[in-house]
Amino acid sequence: MSGNVGGPVQRATEVDIENLLLWKQQMEQDIQSQNSSFSPTSAQDHSDGSNTATVTHNDRTGLGAVTYDNPETNAITEALLPPVDPSMLKVDQHRAYDIVTGHLDQTLSGCELPPLRMLIHGEGGTGKSKVIQTITEYFAHRGVIHVLLKMAYTGVAASLINGKTTHTITMVAVGKNMTISDKLKAKLQQFWQHISYLIIDEMSMLAKRFLAILSCNISTAKMVEGQPSKNESFSGINVILCNDFHQFPPVATSPTEALYFPSNPHKDSAKSQLGRAIYEEFNTVIILKEQMCVTDPVWHDFLEHLCYSRVKEEHIVMLQMLVITNPNSPLTNFKSSPWISTSLVTPQHAV
Repeated sequence: MSGNVGGPVQRATEVDIENLLLWKQQMEQDIQSQNSSFSPTSAQDHSDGSNTATVTHNDRTGLGAVTYDNPETNAITEALLPPVDPSMLKVDQHRAYDIVTGHLDQTLSGCELPPLRMLIHGEGGTGKSKVIQTITEYFAHRGVIHVLLKMAYTGVAASLINGKTTHTITMVAVGKNMTISDKLKAKLQQFWQHISYLIIDEMSMLAKRFLAILSCNISTAKMVEGQPSKNESFSGINVILCNDFHQFPPVATSPTEALYFPSNPHKDSAKSQLGRAIYEEFNTVIILKEQMCVTDPVWHDFLEHLCYSRVKEEHIVMLQMLVITNPNSPLTNFKSSPWISTSLVTPQHAV
């Protein structure tokens, strides 16, 4: 059913159904686009000047097509969450930006630096994604966008930073200990051969064991035939972890698998202990504190308390007063602005 709030309820028409199917198809295409992997050198293999190379394969990772998008195409996607001028960044945001871009500048000038191991903390709305996009813009400005890779645990978060999912681009099978075949290893190595900077969003959802698997698979991907493998986590590439630990916990695992939870050698697996050891390498920490999105003082106060699990009774009451079926909630006039122009989409039984 569809209709305007406060207006007559109407049954969905054939046109509505067609639109829903079109939206579903578009969403599926967007998800496939976000989870496609790419090779920065694929375009060079085309004698016809094409900017896209596609290799289709069927395997247990569900990677689908391996594609390369040129920077001009990527720029369109990046516009979904545009960067800001670095001079407009807040102090803490600029500090994070300076650390990453400064490290890149020194690397490009030929300096051999220790791998960057950096954490960017901050509650929702403090501008972590904006910092990521502005850093991305700097990589593009320096002409080295192909050395930067961004990923997140879920597809929604990955799409916000124009990144890929952790499982997709490291070929980690969900719920399995999959041994990578030689064929998949070759594809993995082709994908990662030029990557030297990695930004991982939603770090709160990464379990210690999962972080160890990520590091192992990336190290496998960075192996070069005839050369000894690097005895470093993530094969020595630079890694920036972002998110707020007070948001989503690790997925489908024990709470003690959170990265910040100390290891227990008597209970934790070897991979879990390794993941914790890798996490302890991240000794450059930036905490974003200034709220950029929420302007309502009451809601801001609630979010601050929620972030640190310190919600008070007054916050609970405030939330309950927002429920329109609560008899104590102020009456909402759905015929006034902004409700008069708001559409309601709901299952028929809810109506």
